[in-house]
Amino acid sequence: VAEVQKQDLGSIEMLNTVVQGLKNTDVIRLVMDEHKLYQDPRVIGKTTNKVTDFEAIKGFSDKLNSSLRRFTRLIDLSFENEDPVFARDMAQAVAEAYLQHDLEYRLSTGSDANSMLVKQAAMLKQKVEESEKRIDVYLRTNSVAVVESENIISAGLKELSTQATEAKTKRLAIEADWKQIEQIGTNIQILMTLPSVLKSPQVSLLKEKVAAQEAVIGDYKKRYKDKHPKMIGAKNALVALIGSLSEEVVRSPGSIELQYQNAKVQEQNLEQALREHSKKVSELNQQRIQYKALKRVADSDQAMYETVLKRLGEVDVTAGIAKQNIRIFEKASTPLSPIKPRKLLIVAFALFVGFGGSVGLVWLLHQLDKTIRSVDQAERLFGVPVLGAIPTNKDTKDDKGRLLVNDHPSSLCAESFRTLRASICLLGRMDERKVVLFTSAVPSEGKTFCCSNYAVAFAQQGKKTIVIDFDLRKPSVGQTFAIERGHKGVTDWILGQSEFEKCIYKSKYDNLDVMPAGTMVPNPSELLAGPHAEELIDVACQKYEHVIIDNAPINAVSDTLLLLRKAQTVCIVTRAGKTSYRLVQRALEMVRRAGSKPSGLVLNFVPEKGKSGYYYYYYSGKEYGTYGDSYGASNRKESADA
Repeated sequence: VAEVQKQDLGSIEMLNTVVQGLKNTDVIRLVMDEHKLYQDPRVIGKTTNKVTDFEAIKGFSDKLNSSLRRFTRLIDLSFENEDPVFARDMAQAVAEAYLQHDLEYRLSTGSDANSMLVKQAAMLKQKVEESEKRIDVYLRTNSVAVVESENIISAGLKELSTQATEAKTKRLAIEADWKQIEQIGTNIQILMTLPSVLKSPQVSLLKEKVAAQEAVIGDYKKRYKDKHPKMIGAKNALVALIGSLSEEVVRSPGSIELQYQNAKVQEQNLEQALREHSKKVSELNQQRIQYKALKRVADSDQAMYETVLKRLGEVDVTAGIAKQNIRIFEKASTPLSPIKPRKLLIVAFALFVGFGGSVGLVWLLHQLDKTIRSVDQAERLFGVPVLGAIPTNKDTKDDKGRLLVNDHPSSLCAESFRTLRASICLLGRMDERKVVLFTSAVPSEGKTFCCSNYAVAFAQQGKKTIVIDFDLRKPSVGQTFAIERGHKGVTDWILGQSEFEKCIYKSKYDNLDVMPAGTMVPNPSELLAGPHAEELIDVACQKYEHVIIDNAPINAVSDTLLLLRKAQTVCIVTRAGKTSYRLVQRALEMVRRAGSKPSGLVLNFVPEKGKSGYYYYYYSGKEYGTYGDSYGASNRKESADA
């Protein structure tokens, strides 16, 4: 048992790495070299051929097992061999070899790592010195760009921009007045409205004097009349001031032009200064960016260098790597009993696999089987009664067979047809169940076999019965009753080519007549869709007590659907163990869509040994015959006498 120290290998992944490392080829090679096991039969087995070193190592590895013990940090190591002492020694040898191999690897790795750190520290130190030299040279060359405050430069640029904007605004205002002056000429009244004229110092002073003189005249008017000398003197003084103001207003365009030229020159000077200052700021920014880039490189190199120095100063690399984190917790011991083979476990596993495989196979076959195999299954799936279950018989082959009701009256098949006859009679009054139609979901279900034997069974009751073969595509009633080909039948009567009596064949059975299909026609569906097909059934009902119709499969053709409304009893024949229940379900649904109600199913060719069914006993001579596995559970037995 090897113990792994928690602080060094803290993850399950690392523990599993150690588990796999115990089977390392180098570790196994150390053990085999030390104990000279390359040709030892205890490792390579009993063989006369010389094996290679690789094959010997593989054979040793196959017998070596290592696993992590759950919820612990312990690794179990074992070796399988017929000799328990040898197995113990090999397990111990592998553990010791792994510790030796791991120590050598750690020592070599630690030495390499220490050398690499020393080289990296020297390289980083040189890079730090070069970065600092580049920064020093740059500061001496561009000291102003680096030392000058960015806020001062930005403030100067902002101030120049503000002055340039104000100069431009002033120039535009004066320019607007000057253009207006050029248009109005010497019109004093309009000139007096211009802001530039009003802002002239001389004009402003004269306007104040005029206003003051007008105030004096206003005061004189309160005390003197117009002819008074003071009033006359005041008015003359006002006229003189107004004249001076007019002269000054007329002279003001010259001073405005001079102001306009000065404003233009001032604006140009400020714009030039702004451009020069912006260029200087851009140059300073580029220099500052270069300085910051150099500073970042120097800081990064310094940080890396300090990290390497810290690593070298804090850790004794050789001592740390040489310290092992795995030790032998418990030495290998000799087992007291063999571990292989575990006979009870093998037997239990074989029984479990055999039983489970058998059950699984049965379940799989059951899931894949989509056919109907019992009466219970049919009634559960379709929700309609099973009127009869016809067992298999050596005298029947597919849908062709003998008339067993008459030929073998004591057979199981004959009894099942008599049961079918009783089931149909129990569906209702006979005068309301006069027409019985036999059909199937698909061909080869045995519908003609069931139809013919049911007709014989019914005729044996003394009821005048007729079988009409409406399967005009593949007629087989005539063959069952051994009627010669060419005999007139259904098609001949419908086409008006023969009378009803001439289409009837008198069978050898009492009270039973047969009307075969007749001459083959190319359009049976159109023929049955006409009114004469139903008229034929009506004529038969007038002449016979019981009319039995053999019709085509429902899913194959639409012929049967054309006659469903004339049938009081609809029997769908299905073959046990062959027909898919989906086909039968579709046939039942088509009957319902056609406006008719299926009376029930006839389960044909039921195996005598099925999975479930009731047993029927019937009396035959001096013996009781048993017909089983058609209805219900196989353990139930009921007497027919009851």
